[in-house]
Amino acid sequence: MAETNKPAELPAECWESIMNSLDQNRSFESLSLVSSQFLSITNHLRRSLTITSRTAPSLSRFNPNGSLDLQSFMTFVTDEGIADLSSKLIDLRRIDISGNQFITDKSVLSLSLNCSLLSEIVLLDCDFITQAGIGLALRSTVNLNSVALDGIGIPSLDSSMKESFAYAKNLGALHLSNSFISDELLSLVAEANLSLEKLSISHCYNFSSVGVQYLLLRYQFLAYLDLEGANFLTDESMIEFCNYLPNLTFINLGLCSKLTGLTFFTLMNACPLLEDVKMESTNIGVEEWQELALKKSKIKTLDLAGNNSLNDECLKRVALGCPNLEMLNISYCPNITEDAVTQVLSNCTRLRHLEISRCFGIKSLVIDFDLPELEVLKAQGSVLDNEALGMIAESCKGLLQLDLESCLSVTKQGVGRVVEHCKKLREINLRSCESLGNDIVALMVFTRPSLRKVIPPCGSMFSDQQRNLFLRHGCSVSES
Repeated sequence: MAETNKPAELPAECWESIMNSLDQNRSFESLSLVSSQFLSITNHLRRSLTITSRTAPSLSRFNPNGSLDLQSFMTFVTDEGIADLSSKLIDLRRIDISGNQFITDKSVLSLSLNCSLLSEIVLLDCDFITQAGIGLALRSTVNLNSVALDGIGIPSLDSSMKESFAYAKNLGALHLSNSFISDELLSLVAEANLSLEKLSISHCYNFSSVGVQYLLLRYQFLAYLDLEGANFLTDESMIEFCNYLPNLTFINLGLCSKLTGLTFFTLMNACPLLEDVKMESTNIGVEEWQELALKKSKIKTLDLAGNNSLNDECLKRVALGCPNLEMLNISYCPNITEDAVTQVLSNCTRLRHLEISRCFGIKSLVIDFDLPELEVLKAQGSVLDNEALGMIAESCKGLLQLDLESCLSVTKQGVGRVVEHCKKLREINLRSCESLGNDIVALMVFTRPSLRKVIPPCGSMFSDQQRNLFLRHGCSVSES
């Protein structure tokens, strides 16, 4: 069949130059559909590929036997498909083949042999890829810079796997999750003299602070550290670790239940480059306060959700020490009150994103000053009422997203004020707001042209004709 949409007659080199300036993830898929020439060019330029079950039907066309019976390949990716794909995308730099349950070490071998420039590989939930296959990738993919693995060490760590790290000299990012590792493995990684800048060992078992400390001692240039779920960590061990983290910009200590505010404030003082901290569901707030001189930190993103002991005193100290905060999540912190939230909003004038969902200690919210930077407010299940919404409408005129799910006290009057004054508002969630009815959706869509997504109150019913009318105004209304 003749192509109906032919691109302009330009040399392939010109098109390559144009396409190289575009975002691959957003542009290449649509460009590849224009013509066979564009498909060929985008395949040649593509540096990253994610393979999921939805791409399996396309991969089945790579069957090397040339069979026309593709039914047996339509639901999963095969080693043969990966082999043929890797032979055609020889300049591939990144591939994510997570969740493909039927590929084996053969796929890893094909990628290692055919894609010499491969620098990043993600192998999560691939049950038939063994430690031997992972070791092969580490030893033979010379440009490998980043690898993400899970489920290793079950039932035990393979010797070839442990020895392979010594060959991966260019490895700059190692992500291990849901695995049984050991202090021995951490020591081998430490002694491999890698180029490691990012280390993630989240939800892993069978290791201790001794192994972590030895590894940090050898890699004092780490910028990214994820120890989520390492519930053996204590304030004392973290204070020691801070001596080896002068370049740290990101840390995740979520679900480390023994850690308190002492760890957070030590990190704040000892890590001058730190910008992103995740300490969800720890034990911040139980510590006895000591006179600790606080430095002004560079922290911009802070996740303290699920800290049942977090109190106003602690949060106010956070606000004083983190004036550059742009994102704060204190959802599910029942002891926080409106007093501390107001202090945060007053001190952290750059705050763009605030989450206070299910903070049942907040009985009201008084804002009598402008918050021009605030763009996202998530307050699910809170006691925000029409009065609070009126203050938000007056103070947060740059608001883009508002989540009021299960806010039982808000009515048409309060929502109407937000829609009237927040002229940039793009998304609003009103699910389970029992005091609101169907009519609020049309009011919002026709009053505020910037709206792009509305989650209506439960029980809202709209015909296809009504939904299409909302879409013509640029707004998608979800199922209630």
